[in-house]
Amino acid sequence: MLLKLRGMCAVLLAALAFAGCSDDDAASSLATNFDELEFSYEESDQQLLIRSTVPWTLDCTYLTGDGWLAFDKTSGPGDEGIVSQRVTIKALHNTGVERTAELHITGAGFDRKVTVVQEDGQVRIDGVELEGDMAKDEPVEKTYIAVNYSRAVGGEKLTVTPTLSGEGSDGLSVAAGEVTLDAGSGVARMAVTGTPTTFGEVLFKVAVELGGKSFGPYEVKSETANRMAAPTGLYVFRADSHEIIMEWDNDHSTVRTRKWAWQLLDSDADDAGVVREFTYEVNSNDDKNPKYVYNRFIIGALDPGTTYYFRVKRCPSEGVADDAGKIDSKWTELCPVTTKAEPEVPADAVLFQDFRYLAYGGNNVYTAFAGGVNDNPTGKALDQIFVPYEKYCNANSAAANLWTTHSAAYRSAVGLDGWVGGNNAAGHTGNNSVYGATGMLKLGTGSAVGWIQTPALEKLTGATDITVSFDACCWWEDPSSSAKSDNPEIKVIVVGPGTIDGQKEAKVQISEKREMKPCTVNVAGATAETHIEFSAVFAKENGLTNRWFLDNVLIVPAK
Repeated sequence: MLLKLRGMCAVLLAALAFAGCSDDDAASSLATNFDELEFSYEESDQQLLIRSTVPWTLDCTYLTGDGWLAFDKTSGPGDEGIVSQRVTIKALHNTGVERTAELHITGAGFDRKVTVVQEDGQVRIDGVELEGDMAKDEPVEKTYIAVNYSRAVGGEKLTVTPTLSGEGSDGLSVAAGEVTLDAGSGVARMAVTGTPTTFGEVLFKVAVELGGKSFGPYEVKSETANRMAAPTGLYVFRADSHEIIMEWDNDHSTVRTRKWAWQLLDSDADDAGVVREFTYEVNSNDDKNPKYVYNRFIIGALDPGTTYYFRVKRCPSEGVADDAGKIDSKWTELCPVTTKAEPEVPADAVLFQDFRYLAYGGNNVYTAFAGGVNDNPTGKALDQIFVPYEKYCNANSAAANLWTTHSAAYRSAVGLDGWVGGNNAAGHTGNNSVYGATGMLKLGTGSAVGWIQTPALEKLTGATDITVSFDACCWWEDPSSSAKSDNPEIKVIVVGPGTIDGQKEAKVQISEKREMKPCTVNVAGATAETHIEFSAVFAKENGLTNRWFLDNVLIVPAK
């Protein structure tokens, strides 16, 4: 805790100007750097500096309390008055009211007074609240009157006496009880039990006693209400090494505003830690849009080979008649999901890129929730490493282009050093469209070809036959439709030395819908100057565009 130091003229002058110096003291002097010290209630120490030309002694007079200060020295010799003599003063933990002491540093007729104040350290009651909720005709579970406290030493006995009233209180009860406090800050909880039988307000009045001192009574207002139905059908859509995709049912028979909340937990224990959580509302226009599945979430930047636990609930939306007077649904049962192990990259790999760091900032992650462009992978987007969109067949193509909008520093931070994808680059003319989806690349728009080129394959020491493998699939405009919107074909191009079956490029059939397809191309005679380019075949042709997704690029010497 920051310790407050008072009495100095200014911080920068403290080392030069000491209280008590004057022209009258020119021949001999005794001075301190502060005339008041203020301590927090916790045990801590500070240093008092003394400059003196005469021998000095330090005496302490307690104005409140007794024996709560300790000193590493209480006397010292005189010198030229140039060197500061340090006295370390320790204040013990204060469990009572504010206390004060006076220090007197004396010598050869000098008397310098320093006032020491330590703040009130009594246990504080920081408020009372209701944790949980109450639904009509439903047994109350995990609902508590919660008394928040701080500054406890530990072991104190806190007595909580709640009473309840109101038209919604029928069938409810909450017992009085005594709680032993833990050290520091904490919460004392008294369980609310029973099954409410009526709707309406519930008023809790809570009296608190501690060490003969009374607090409150505090008033906490709540209500007994109808509960929304919990989501159903929660399952793992996909799990990769650093990201997961979770989905649950969403009834589109009625188009309406919907509000959801979800959590990703680190265990299935009652005290599990929250890894990520998010509450969001989907308006009726988005709810009916088949492109964007708002009951499917991608959560990236996770640890490989780790089991997490996901849950989701429905929340009432303000202004929606069906939700009026309702409270949050219960959480779904925990759905375990385990990320895959870290990909095994062969020791002789020439290049590997799984685009995992594109979960930080950029495209979907930021613009889907905040708008604008986020060019800082350590900024706000780190709190929102998830997107509610189709992973493979829909992405926010209106978001920031990795080359035309984002900076080189951003591309470096997300692992794209040496990759080329800018407008009018690498022999291309016109605009290029490369976007960072969560953990992969999305290339192309409805009017522009999307392409990207690897760095030079500098690990090759001579002409080498290589195998280029990657995962890819095309955009699918409407996942609910069987009609494709995009060409399920791309090109792999050899830039520099090397050929594919004697040619500089080859067309590759990729997955048409949703799931990525593993693809492989063999290149003969590649060298350290070779680049591999992945590109759409065209921008738009015969009513089809050529938007697509790329992931898990691996280049190894051919076997």
